Amino acid sequence: MELEPFERLLLGTKAREIGTTNNLTQVESTRPLREVLQLLKEKKIQSVPIYDGDNTRSINGFVDVLDITSYAMSLYREYERSFFRRTETKFSQSSPSNIFLNTPIGELINYSGRNGLIHISENADLVDVMKLLNSRRMNARRLALRREDGQFTGIICPSDLAKFIYKNIDSFKLADMKLRELNLVKTCLMVRHDVPMYDTISLLADTKVSGLALVDWEFNVVANFGCSDLKGLLPDAFDAFYGTTLDFIRQGTSTKSLIPPLTCTPETRLREVLSKMTSETNPVHRLFVTRNENTNRLEGLCSLTDLITMVGESLNIPPEVKAKVSKEIPVVEQGRPISVE
Repeated sequence: MELEPFERLLLGTKAREIGTTNNLTQVESTRPLREVLQLLKEKKIQSVPIYDGDNTRSINGFVDVLDITSYAMSLYREYERSFFRRTETKFSQSSPSNIFLNTPIGELINYSGRNGLIHISENADLVDVMKLLNSRRMNARRLALRREDGQFTGIICPSDLAKFIYKNIDSFKLADMKLRELNLVKTCLMVRHDVPMYDTISLLADTKVSGLALVDWEFNVVANFGCSDLKGLLPDAFDAFYGTTLDFIRQGTSTKSLIPPLTCTPETRLREVLSKMTSETNPVHRLFVTRNENTNRLEGLCSLTDLITMVGESLNIPPEVKAKVSKEIPVVEQGRPISVE
């Protein structure tokens, strides 16, 4: 069976070649959340692997922005339940606020239930990586790379795959198909921009999604709001939870969402979507789909997760062919062929 050029590229590329293995940001489990929030903001990252002591080659799991959002809401709800017996007038003056900022980061590992620790060999090919990330049973948001001796060496996530796909987009047979043809316009979670921040962040925590659209009264998309906005929490941010969500984006966090957000239409071709998602200046995990180029009326969402799933489902590689081709294609490191372990 003759494989497509893109399929051969996936089989011939190892996870460690496109994942993050150098200058990896890691955090010791006892560090307080306030420091980790600052680190996420400075490094412009969504998650960090957590380790104990000095053992950076054996991690306990990940903490990402959805874990932090879920934890923030659990403490804020505790604060709300104590309304009739508390003496503080502001959340920033309450004990839950102090607890939040000083919580050891290790206690937040997979707090959302959507961020489990899943390992894969650093020498796995990208077909196996894609299968694992697309597995509904695993529900993985990222994978930990490990050597044969079990030591942790890095991370690979959907955004790494997106960059690889876009770099090789000319070899992908579906590159010039439109979003509507690929069934990539999905239902979008949305709230009005004037809804209280408390309700918006409760929706994210309860549905366990990382982002949604803020819209006006006519369903025109105004802004993207996501868990990543909590990376830049300002000291009194929780006191603004009963203000509007748009005001929170403008005043409660120093990590600013794009206003207006990046959009596309059902007629946008896949290569253009990937170009926007993998932009070096403003990489995103979702594009909001508007009716056409002349309106901001929201039609749906194109997410990085759905895009990677579509690419995986488009492959047609029999197991016996996969085994044969994987052995035939050499692994190259720093310009020289090396043996596959």
